[in-house]
Amino acid sequence: MEWLAAWIQAIGIIGSVWVVFYVSRLDAARRRDQELNRAKGLVTQLKTVLEQFRLKVIDAEKAPFEIKKLWLPNKMMQRSRDFPLLGHVGTQLDLLVVQVTSLNRSIGRVAD
Repeated sequence: MEWLAAWIQAIGIIGSVWVVFYVSRLDAARRRDQELNRAKGLVTQLKTVLEQFRLKVIDAEKAPFEIKKLWLPNKMMQRSRDFPLLGHVGTQLDLLVVQVTSLNRSIGRVAD
């Protein structure tokens, strides 16, 4: 009878390991889906925001000698924490934020 108990224990342990593995895979897939949905939402929001910013840049190009700061829209700044979801594009957006901030500081020093 001891061998039966040992077999039942072994089957229970193997079953437990399989359940843990299966649940962790489901959790990882759920997290990937959530990140993908967040990235899609971010892209949708940023398309509109970046179009508005592009129009501001075009407006600034029309009067190149006029000192005017370019402000990134608040929605873009609020979503900047999600930029890593976009991979290389997110890195470029981070760089854009840094460059515009630097440009505005330079303009602020020139205007003073």
